Amino acid sequence: MADATQTPGAVNIGFRRGDEFRRTLTVNLDLTGYTLTWEIYGLRDDTVKLSGSLSFTTPPHAVGLVISETQSGSLVPGTYGFRAVWIATGSIQRTFLEGVCEVTR
Repeated sequence: MADATQTPGAVNIGFRRGDEFRRTLTVNLDLTGYTLTWEIYGLRDDTVKLSGSLSFTTPPHAVGLVISETQSGSLVPGTYGFRAVWIATGSIQRTFLEGVCEVTR
């Protein structure tokens, strides 16, 4: 049997510093029993700047990303990396979305 690798889907986000950001994403994955998290990180050093949990419904597998005004206000304007990770029972972890996060003033 051949092994296959998972390639994360691409999603770029952007918001004004100090504003709330909300986005609903639809994924083709049964998320029952999973924990979902997100991170915004520095592109140069991979240091996590912000993180949080993702909410989801199943079906239709709608994933809700919310970044509060306080969270977005803590970021210096610039370009960051963004990733979303699912963690299955037994601590199996996979990045299912990744992209760029652009923060403006």
